[in-house]
Amino acid sequence: MDSINILEPEIETLIASIFYLMSRYADINDPEIADAIDMHLKLLETHPKLTSPVLMKTCKRLQCHWVNLGQNKPCDYFKYDSQDKRIIH
Repeated sequence: MDSINILEPEIETLIASIFYLMSRYADINDPEIADAIDMHLKLLETHPKLTSPVLMKTCKRLQCHWVNLGQNKPCDYFKYDSQDKRIIH
């Protein structure tokens, strides 16, 4: 029988959770939800089964956005990704 690692959720579960949290934040603008979004993005970015460099960079840049959201200041994306100066659209 396979053991389940509760500290490593499936990628799909993390993405679904992030989408849910973002929709909740849009409803109530709670800073704790913004913090939870940041945490989930970090979990997704560092997930051992996530192998896409584009998704990893996107997670990093979104973390920058959510961390700075509560501080009302723009995100310096290049601080979070100094090796790639391209903007991912």
